[in-house]
Amino acid sequence: MKQIFLIGALVTALVGCASTQIFDYYRLQATASVTDHKVDMRVGVAPVALTGWFDSGVLSWSDGYRVHRSENNRWGADIQQQIEHVLSVNLGRQLAGSQVTVGPWLGGNRPDRVVFVEIEDVAFVDGSVEMRLFWRIENRLRETFFRRGESTVAAEVAAGRPKEEQLVQGISAVLARLSEQVVVQLLQLETKKQEPFLAP
Repeated sequence: MKQIFLIGALVTALVGCASTQIFDYYRLQATASVTDHKVDMRVGVAPVALTGWFDSGVLSWSDGYRVHRSENNRWGADIQQQIEHVLSVNLGRQLAGSQVTVGPWLGGNRPDRVVFVEIEDVAFVDGSVEMRLFWRIENRLRETFFRRGESTVAAEVAAGRPKEEQLVQGISAVLARLSEQVVVQLLQLETKKQEPFLAP
C-alpha cells in the first residue's frame, strides 16, 4: 500500500509540473511599406509549401546541418497560414493597397496572377536570418509566367536579443523582401504583357 501511495504521489507531482509549464507564443508581422505601384489584375497567394521540420508549431531553425527547436516557444497560429497572410498583406501594401487574396479558390474565383512559394530552409547565418526558397507566378489558366529557381532571401536581425525574437523578426523582414521581388516581376509582366514561360 505504501508503494502504491508513493507512485500515486509521484504521478500527481509530475502532472502538476506539466500543467504549470509556460509557453511563449509568437506571430509574424507584415512590415512592407505602402507604395503607389498598381497592376490591372487580381493577385493571390497560393498555399505555401514548407519543409517538414519547420511546420511543427515549435520555433525552429537550422544552422546548415543541425535543426534547433526552442521547445517552450511556439507559433501563436499555424505558421503556414501566418506566412500566407503576411505575404498577402505585404503584396497588397506594395500594390497601392490592393486586396490580395489567399487560396485555394473555388470555381472561377482564381486570381489573374497567383504566387506560389516553396520554403526549403530557414537558417541563422552571420547575424542574419536566411530563407532558401523557390517561387513562381502563374495565370488563371495555371500557366507559369515567371519562375525563380532556388534562391536565398536574407535579412539582418538586431543583435543582443533572444534567438526566438531574432527568428520572428528575421522571417518577417525576409517575407517583406520576398514580396518586393514578387512585385517587381508582377509590374514587369503587366508592362510587357509577357507570354507564359513554358517550363520543362
